[in-house]
Amino acid sequence: MMRAALLLGVVAALGGGLGCSKQPTAPAPAPLAPSPSSPSPDPGPGPAPSASSLAVSQLTISLFQRNGASYVQYFPVVLVLTETSGQGGATVKGIEVSTGVGTNEYDCTGGIGGDIRINSGETRDLAPGLSYCMPYAVTPAESSQVALQITYVDDQGRSGRLETTADVRGCTLGGRPGQVICR
Repeated sequence: MMRAALLLGVVAALGGGLGCSKQPTAPAPAPLAPSPSSPSPDPGPGPAPSASSLAVSQLTISLFQRNGASYVQYFPVVLVLTETSGQGGATVKGIEVSTGVGTNEYDCTGGIGGDIRINSGETRDLAPGLSYCMPYAVTPAESSQVALQITYVDDQGRSGRLETTADVRGCTLGGRPGQVICR
């Protein structure tokens, strides 16, 4: 009997009967999203994207192993870049070659040995000009994929980055030293 009185007291305090005579109340409407004319908060100044855009037009990788070496090297023998925006040129600042295992190495002090300019709309093969300064990946075993990361700065000083990969599965030296071009 005490429980029933307590329960009735709670129901009365909440202001409602539990009977069928009351209509259920509709849930409160969800808050409205700001209208298109409402100003959105300014996220603050951030780095503007590069006006120039570089794309890899052609990439050919070589696999190389020296006599007696316990590692192999992958490097681009053809690396054709095109500036595709038509809005301005770009200056290549760095190139990294990797396989996911091992290291990226350079034979020239300071990476690629200097800046490389690509004008608006220009297509240019960087490999012949870089020659022995072309970066390469050193890895303990043959790989199935080689990745390139190219950093550049546009004419307004804004940074950009281009990343691409080359599938080199099936490109093998068969355990012998030498060089093979991966197609």
